[in-house]
Amino acid sequence: MTKKHTLVLQDLRKHYVSDRLVSPDQPIKVLVVGAGGTGSRCLSWLAQMDYCLRKIGHKGFEATVMDDDTISESNVGRQMFSISDIGLNKATVFTTRVNNFFGLKWRGLPVRLTEHTIRRYDLHYGIDLIITAVDNVASRELVFNTFRQSHASASGPVYWIDTGCGRDSGQVVMGTLGPVHQPQGMGGVNELPTVLDLYPDLASMETDLDQGPSCSVREALERQGLFTNPFVADAAMSLLLDAITKGVLTGHGSYITMHPDEVTPLLIDLEMWKRMGVGSKVSKKAKAV
Repeated sequence: MTKKHTLVLQDLRKHYVSDRLVSPDQPIKVLVVGAGGTGSRCLSWLAQMDYCLRKIGHKGFEATVMDDDTISESNVGRQMFSISDIGLNKATVFTTRVNNFFGLKWRGLPVRLTEHTIRRYDLHYGIDLIITAVDNVASRELVFNTFRQSHASASGPVYWIDTGCGRDSGQVVMGTLGPVHQPQGMGGVNELPTVLDLYPDLASMETDLDQGPSCSVREALERQGLFTNPFVADAAMSLLLDAITKGVLTGHGSYITMHPDEVTPLLIDLEMWKRMGVGSKVSKKAKAV
């Protein structure tokens, strides 16, 4: 596990979202990692949001999905795949379906997330936002290390929305990989902690988080509730829409439980960040204004 990275901690509890999301001069470049239950639901919402945003003058999205997994029988019914999809790649099947429905030209890449694939993609297309819908910590660490060390992608600081699901619960964390410029004197905090800033020992929880492959629908349902993934994806995309349309955030995620149905916001609460172990040293690259 890498070291904790320090963030700005002053008495500030809001974040002004980058113009690259709020009022971009070109479509927001989104990389979705994982096209399973959560990732495919996120992609559907992105396509609907793209249509609606363009109708109000926004540039919308240019999305790519990266997943090397193939569709199995246990995915049918639980995810939006059919029997005829079995054996095909998740990313290409679902992206093709969304493209045909909405008239888009988004990309589905049947490749595994590695440092090579993500850097090559970033250099070629650029990345404004990463959405991870994965069941392993290694992929999260790869995203974290690739962009936190360089503070940005080829096109600037990256927003990262991570989604995680247990059997009947989940969480959404929107963080920043690199400082985001804040309006002077408006009290904005320019870095939001990522899931790995808040939970640096996440690797020790991997056994609980990793659902692993399932051999049947029955086994899959025993491991994870049918509506957990959609609930988490809906919360993640609602947060993204708020970020784009409102331009300022007072919360950067949520904790979700299914029984009873409950969504608890993850507020931009500096004291809570401290209690969770996020550092308080102000770096040269990260300043609050």
